[in-house]
Amino acid sequence: MRIGSESILSLSGSIVRRALTDLAALSDNNLLLTRKKILILDNEEAIRTVLADELEKEGYSTHALESKVEGCDWAVAHKPDLIISDINSPGMNGFEYLEWIKANPATSNIRFIFLTGFADVKNAVESKKMGADDFVSKPCDLVDLFSTIRRILCDK
Repeated sequence: MRIGSESILSLSGSIVRRALTDLAALSDNNLLLTRKKILILDNEEAIRTVLADELEKEGYSTHALESKVEGCDWAVAHKPDLIISDINSPGMNGFEYLEWIKANPATSNIRFIFLTGFADVKNAVESKKMGADDFVSKPCDLVDLFSTIRRILCDK
């Protein structure tokens, strides 16, 4: 069987296209592996949804939960880079959750931001003493929040 120059060009073009497709897939997979993971814990579904959607648009990988108890399991299993949590919630509150996160060797190094409607000096001071990286009041400006997140995660 004889292969002509047209067949060779067609075959080489096919190989190049396949290589470029494989390279793009590797790049996409690498992006997914290097995206910072953020766990969002808030008892308000609208806050969870909007925050997760906007952070995804900014290039972060997000997971949003209502329950701090579920958040304990998820944090241990997935080791997020950052947790954004409200304070007031049924069951385990935000301070109890932060205390649990910082006391657990598997999660103690996870960065933490309180995003709360209960913003006062006492809560801000207490959160810093307990190991929170920052304290942001609701409603918040998303540009300011994203700037805080980048600073905390060192994404310049």
